[in-house]
Amino acid sequence: MSESSRTRFIAPHPRLQPYLSAYYFTEIDSVDGEPVRDLMNPEWASIRFRWAGDTMGCFVGEEEYPIPPLHFVGPTSLAGPFSAYHSRIASIGFYRLAGACLLMNLQQTGRIGLMMAHKSKHP
Repeated sequence: MSESSRTRFIAPHPRLQPYLSAYYFTEIDSVDGEPVRDLMNPEWASIRFRWAGDTMGCFVGEEEYPIPPLHFVGPTSLAGPFSAYHSRIASIGFYRLAGACLLMNLQQTGRIGLMMAHKSKHP
């Protein structure tokens, strides 16, 4: 990203490191009136919570649309483009097995519908 964004990574507690890759916090502030553009890391699954601003994103080859404040991303083999003028995002990266366990738990408790709302639009 450009100088108008900053991301700070924090390592999880050693007992969580087999499951979590990192906690990371991103601040985006456009300095020239143009949206800051980047690609979402596809390597690991993550939960992202945006508590300020708005972000746009899409699957590769599609037009950007508003990203919900709370969303689950990846893992995938394709990096998805996103953009924002101003945003604050907190994220937790999951290794594959931990991400799969989280999704199974959310499905069993009936909470997955909130996070997978756009899945019907994108197979």
